[in-house]
Amino acid sequence: MKNMNKVISGILISSMLLTPISTFALTKEETIYTNLNYDGKVEKTTVNNHLSNLDKGTIKDDTDLQKILNINGKEKYSLDNGIISWNSTGKDIYYQGTTKESLPITVEAKYYLNGKETKVKDLIGKKGNITIKLNLTNNSYNTYYKQYTPFVVTVGTTLSNKNNSNITVTNGKVTSTGNKSMLVALATPGLYESIGLEDLKSLNNVEINYTTTNFTLNNIYLVATPKLLSESDLSVFNKMDNLSSSINTLQDSMNKVVSGTTELKTGTEKLSVGASTLTSKYSEVLGGVERIKNGSIDLTSGIEQIIASLEAVKKQLVAEQTSPEAIAQAESLKELQASNAQMLTKLKVAFNNDETRILNAKKAAVECNLTTETDEQKLGICLIKHGLTTEEISALPYLLLIENNSTAITTLNAKLSSSVTTINTMIATLEEALKEAKDGSLGLTAGLDELKSGLALLEAGTKELSTGLNSALTGTTALEEGLTQINNEGINKLSSYTNTVSNYSSKVKSLVKLSKEYNGYQTSTANNSTFIYKIKSLTK
Repeated sequence: MKNMNKVISGILISSMLLTPISTFALTKEETIYTNLNYDGKVEKTTVNNHLSNLDKGTIKDDTDLQKILNINGKEKYSLDNGIISWNSTGKDIYYQGTTKESLPITVEAKYYLNGKETKVKDLIGKKGNITIKLNLTNNSYNTYYKQYTPFVVTVGTTLSNKNNSNITVTNGKVTSTGNKSMLVALATPGLYESIGLEDLKSLNNVEINYTTTNFTLNNIYLVATPKLLSESDLSVFNKMDNLSSSINTLQDSMNKVVSGTTELKTGTEKLSVGASTLTSKYSEVLGGVERIKNGSIDLTSGIEQIIASLEAVKKQLVAEQTSPEAIAQAESLKELQASNAQMLTKLKVAFNNDETRILNAKKAAVECNLTTETDEQKLGICLIKHGLTTEEISALPYLLLIENNSTAITTLNAKLSSSVTTINTMIATLEEALKEAKDGSLGLTAGLDELKSGLALLEAGTKELSTGLNSALTGTTALEEGLTQINNEGINKLSSYTNTVSNYSSKVKSLVKLSKEYNGYQTSTANNSTFIYKIKSLTK
């Protein structure tokens, strides 16, 4: 159940869907930057809008932003009752403004020292076991679907390995780079409430644990993105519906086989008890043996049918893995990576796309302690001394974070491949066990033939026959137990997995509709929205 739930969870956070809408084929992408205090309360929210695919002339856009600033050109604008009009030259327009509108995802940060909740300012310089709990709340609830807009939140931060050890993070990974450890985790607030899948319950929060000898708080970044799942991703659920039907047929056949072995065991028990009267009832015993033989043949036939069904399931799984839908899903992951690459491209504009300046900026980030330095003036002077411009200093933290996000997505793709391999291995193991059961059934049929031939000597060999029937009873008991185990540990679980997917498929499909209907944070004209939160660092 756990492996299949991971597969379902993986499908739910696998790719992004962009749906262009607006006049002149205009495309609008918004990036929302929010500064949070140590507890997660909003201090300031700034929105950057990028308008592209523009014609020359007047371009209109909806906005409720305040203090609007053109940050990448000289185009003029006018603002009238929530409509901003730009004098476009055909080039992309980047403009920025502030807002106090409520965010779709809110963050609550709590800090614990040795299990006791403590104010973060009282933790500075302390040693012991540290726990940082980030509780995420999805505020984008649709009353019609009775579900939340699906958001995936990537959480990232760094910790010094000098003062910190035994570092763990829920729903994520810790990677040591030598002097520091990088932490990346995923959360999907509201998805558990929308789907009802128990394994998703922990994805409403992220918990960081470690042991420290000198506590300081580094910057914690959160990147939230809606627009999950494309229409092509839903085809996997249609395939799973067909697979579920096949598995149910297999389950029915296996139940009949188990029932047959139980009847065979019962018949053998009765035959053993009646061994003392076989001499006077030769013809009755001969008929009973014939019936047992026929039952054994039916058992062999039933097992062969199950093996054939398993082969069909294997072929179906192979076909699905190479189907256009599976290929489309893989392409969706590539699109997600491409989206990150697009974001990196935008951030590199601040460096004039000069890779040498970007490399020097990364070195400066390490030397100036970008993630730990709380004195922004000191940090800014240090970065300027390394040759960074003001625009480069603003873009640098987000450039580093988006690169880490690409690494997390690559890890997720590897986990999805591992889950498919697990299912294939389980089917191969079950098939091997059924073949062994078939061999045992064939051996039983041959033994009954020999028993029938020896019934002519039944009167003289009653005692020996009784002993032989006891052995046969032991064999049928073992056969019954073995097939019951295969049914309980193999077929039943496989049937349960497919039924679980079928139960959740309708909920996933409605989530896709919600995702497509999310058209922006501050207005309803955005094609893509990315929310970036920052909990600022704190040292002595």
